[in-house]
Amino acid sequence: MARVQKLKSIWLLCLLVGLLSQGYAQTNSKTVIRVDTEFPTQDKPQSKLWYMHETWWAMLPTTSGPSIWKRLGEEKWALQDDITKQLKGMPSRADVQVEGTSIYAVVVDDARLSVLEIDAKEQENWALRSAVNLETSSDATIETATIAHSSNGALWVVADNGDRVVLWHRSEDKFWSEPYVLASGISADDIATVTATSQEVHAIWSNQNLGFFETRTHVIGDHVKQWSAPKVLGKEKQIADDHINIKTNQRDDVWMVTKNSHDGHGTNVFELWRKKEGEHEWQYRSFAPLTPEIHPSRPAVILTDYPDIAFVGYTVYSQDRNKGIVQFSTVDVENLSVGAPKIGIYSNEYMINDLTTAKQQYLASAQAWIALASDKEGNVYEVDLRALLLQNSKWFSKH
Repeated sequence: MARVQKLKSIWLLCLLVGLLSQGYAQTNSKTVIRVDTEFPTQDKPQSKLWYMHETWWAMLPTTSGPSIWKRLGEEKWALQDDITKQLKGMPSRADVQVEGTSIYAVVVDDARLSVLEIDAKEQENWALRSAVNLETSSDATIETATIAHSSNGALWVVADNGDRVVLWHRSEDKFWSEPYVLASGISADDIATVTATSQEVHAIWSNQNLGFFETRTHVIGDHVKQWSAPKVLGKEKQIADDHINIKTNQRDDVWMVTKNSHDGHGTNVFELWRKKEGEHEWQYRSFAPLTPEIHPSRPAVILTDYPDIAFVGYTVYSQDRNKGIVQFSTVDVENLSVGAPKIGIYSNEYMINDLTTAKQQYLASAQAWIALASDKEGNVYEVDLRALLLQNSKWFSKH
């Protein structure tokens, strides 16, 4: 056991020294939240963070249900007891969508799926407006689910359910639809996600049986079951793995980062995608090479309200997958090229994993741009992306 721990420490030290020798930065990581579930910032397509009332909030799973946390300052978070008590007994893994002072969250466990609506008009005394259990299309396990709010006031939930991709819709009159199957024939390991622009709703899923990602699009205003035919994304087989993270900006550009199934050393394992508003085709660019020492996984894309700033973040595993850190890079928004990574969250003791970020664009007015990751012991760590990536950059001097 001591030898294994020594090897883990050597891997981390070598990785840190190697990255620092190339001019990379690191941020010491400290536990800011602790809950009683392992890796509480999972799942891969979900967002558990949001910015409201001039600070950051998080919805994290516990064994008794979702818990809500408020950031009080650097490395200081506080449990919001009143609203957390109202969520007791519900599924706990959440994807959060914020519109104004309304919080919408789809919460999931292996066999249950619910949608929460929370009134957050005030800094305190939040109230649970509604909690609706959604009927699934089969008794098969649900790995994860995500939620989107469209410009007509509707809500959209997409989840994997066995070998199917399933959609639920809440119209403006607040009634939820029965489950509608968008696709079938996916593997038990595949996942799906949903996002909305001002004109369209996009559902995207991995299909490892075919080796591709697929998408269907709904035009807002059409009948709820009127969707485009499934479209394959990418040109090469094995481009799909069960890692998807998607965001939409205020210009109606859809951004996505995914992991592929290639396993050859020197091969890039991620694709960064963008579908510009008004265009039908997706641009994409590969990055993050696999090496014997470095195994990139679980990527996320982060957008800001500056048109020239976007980020990606992801876990880097050791070869034996017993150690992990989270690192981040800036993105050239013109050509989708990804810059050199900087270590954002790491631990000498635990494997850190499962980066989670906000669906919202990160605002220029926010003093900190927060991302979270976690470990098997339920420890949650934060990093300020503004300080990590921009403080000494040429970009920072221009804004």
